[in-house]
Amino acid sequence: MFLDKDNHLAKLNELYGQNCFQSAALYCDAGMGKTTLLRQFSAGKRTLYFKSLETTDNENFLALKEEAIRVLGPLEKLKAAKRFAELFRTIGKSAREESLVFIIDDYPHLINKNRRLSTLIQSYMTKEWKNSRLFIILCKPASLYEKEQLQTAHPLLLKPFTFFETRQLFRHLPVEQQICIFGITGGVPGYLTYFVNDKPFQENLYQLFFTEEGALYRRPTKFLKVHLSEPELAHSALLCLGAKRRKLHEICERTELTPSAAGSLMNTLDLLGLVDKIIPVTEDAGSRRTLYRTSDGVFRFWYTFAAPHRSAIEMGYGREVFEKEVLPSLDRYSKETFEDICRQYLDLISSLGQAPFPFDHAGSWWGQHPTRKRTEYVPIAAADDSNILLGDCFWTDEWIDLEGLQSLQKHASLFPHSTIWYYLFAKSGFVSGMETIYGDTVKVFTLEQMCTYADAAICTPDIC
Repeated sequence: MFLDKDNHLAKLNELYGQNCFQSAALYCDAGMGKTTLLRQFSAGKRTLYFKSLETTDNENFLALKEEAIRVLGPLEKLKAAKRFAELFRTIGKSAREESLVFIIDDYPHLINKNRRLSTLIQSYMTKEWKNSRLFIILCKPASLYEKEQLQTAHPLLLKPFTFFETRQLFRHLPVEQQICIFGITGGVPGYLTYFVNDKPFQENLYQLFFTEEGALYRRPTKFLKVHLSEPELAHSALLCLGAKRRKLHEICERTELTPSAAGSLMNTLDLLGLVDKIIPVTEDAGSRRTLYRTSDGVFRFWYTFAAPHRSAIEMGYGREVFEKEVLPSLDRYSKETFEDICRQYLDLISSLGQAPFPFDHAGSWWGQHPTRKRTEYVPIAAADDSNILLGDCFWTDEWIDLEGLQSLQKHASLFPHSTIWYYLFAKSGFVSGMETIYGDTVKVFTLEQMCTYADAAICTPDIC
């Protein structure tokens, strides 16, 4: 099943259909479904796909030349080419009569040993290739997206699936298991493939994380060794985080790093897609109230449940750990995942113009109460200059009564200059009459209602 998240495939096909020179940049981290998207797009099209290598400039030149000859034929100018400029010129000429898709994957590897290549390609895009039917796609890491998106024609960012998109792949499973899978994978397509099989969910989870041979058991430690010079410090920080949100000083205490060094480490883990910096929705980046959370679902799950029991797992007691320590805790672990789902639902209705006011994203809010001298926390929140949405979610089989709303309304005094909206979310249901009693500023949603609405909103011919 292919899900065209954010309509990237449709956008690429639209650009290709204009039958003139086009360029796009595809930004993503590993496992986000880039290869599947490119295969879907290039099917039936004349395509020159080149995966850049982490090697010398000359080796990349020779590899691209060989692939160009394979795709375009043994053209004399290709065989005689001794520089990238000659290759690019011939590739462009071959696309004047017939459309050609030219994909350069892992683009930074290509320009890493030859910085002039980036300027050369930009020059060809603005001059030499303008009269061709070439469509060039440059694939880059997601960390460059924010820096380059305003200067790039047609930047496309591949993001993880939301819960509501993820569940389309697992409609045969109970919603509680769908939530578990989303919480463990974070909606990353590369992780989701480990759960698209006929194995019972719990047995699959055990084999993936709690056996030495498990496909995901050693992934976190291997990843850190490959990408970091001091993986042991990152390991300590991620153990500190687990599935919790932590302040920088808590990470300093665990790692014995200075605030400056710990902050640098968190920035590195953020760039690697492992950690998120979280700030209250009413504050800007750089807030002193910043919290840190493990953003990669597999890392978060592994550091919560597998890492503390590695000795037992490697001595062959993984089954005992799984049954006694993990299974009883899965429901509690899903509570925070449910909070993420509720935020995603708010983002969805906002994107569809159904939110009470426009906002950038749904998040959380926390801060000091001015008179009670304690930190107040609101798990679901969104804001603009004159409005704030305060929300709470209840991961329980019990029905939620007015007490849940009244608890949320106690935070109203913290926002005296804002119009306040109250949104409550529940796994099961609410007592009747809450919205009627309190009017338009109060909304309640059950998990079933959210799923039904989202299913209709994201439904496509491929999955409906």
